[in-house]
Amino acid sequence: TSGNDAEVSVPGVSMVAVIKSGSNQFHGSYIASFERPELQGSNLSNALKAQGLSDTEPLRHLYDVSADLGGRIVRDKLWSYGAFVQQDKLAGVVGFASGPGPDGRYLTEDDSLADVRTRLSHGAVKVSYQPSRAHRLIGAWQPTLKYQPQGLPPEPNRFRPLESTLDYRNPSSMYKGELQSTF
Repeated sequence: TSGNDAEVSVPGVSMVAVIKSGSNQFHGSYIASFERPELQGSNLSNALKAQGLSDTEPLRHLYDVSADLGGRIVRDKLWSYGAFVQQDKLAGVVGFASGPGPDGRYLTEDDSLADVRTRLSHGAVKVSYQPSRAHRLIGAWQPTLKYQPQGLPPEPNRFRPLESTLDYRNPSSMYKGELQSTF
């Protein structure tokens, strides 16, 4: 994250992406994947259970869906492209408590456990207009949202119960306008 050159003003991710463009034919793809608890195993040994551990990080659900479609609006003049991706994961974290148990104290075996959600959404919209053979106008927009109602950083854990976490919501967008010309 800190190995960027002088073109990148701050540490962190530096990325170059090429957004697809529509063509005179429509093309698209649609993908969905899901995972449920029934597909998850457990590695809890009797020795771990004897230490009071009752669960690992159980998956409640995970899904990842995406779709994109591009094509012409006006043949040889106006094209569009759009895409959407959403991923949602809900899972337990070892010892992460939603509240104290019946004894009214945290860090005991009767704590009520909480789950952690992470939702990532990303979209892309691009429109290309070619008024003449030598000129093309392009507009693009990419909205993104990272949502973690149990908050990050720091990650929820045994020593950070649900009531002390933050509602983390990080929306961002990228806009672009471009004129391509051949003289």
